[in-house]
Amino acid sequence: MKLIDENLLDKIISEVVFENISDTISSHTAVSENLKKYKILTYYPENFKQIDPLNLYYNRYYWYLKFLISYQREIGYDAGLEQQEFKILEDGENITNVDWSEIEKISNKIKEDSHI
Repeated sequence: MKLIDENLLDKIISEVVFENISDTISSHTAVSENLKKYKILTYYPENFKQIDPLNLYYNRYYWYLKFLISYQREIGYDAGLEQQEFKILEDGENITNVDWSEIEKISNKIKEDSHI
């Protein structure tokens, strides 16, 4: 997996109006920024035509986990958010050549970086 440059993500974020982000999430900068990165990768894939679908998928999963862990740390546990992680994993079944060991590496890295 190659992480998409955060400067590119931030540039696209600055051009998008995000609706439906709760005040609770918005009041936590890291949580909000991680969610926005996941959302642009998920709902605005046309901005990433130069990124192959497999790497886009890995990045979506990466940023969702960053969001989930920051949410749990800052706000608290939410079972619905954990269910969404499993839905993203299920989405991988529709993408050719997903390396599930890469998904495991992403998960381990996020948890290690977050000291979980």
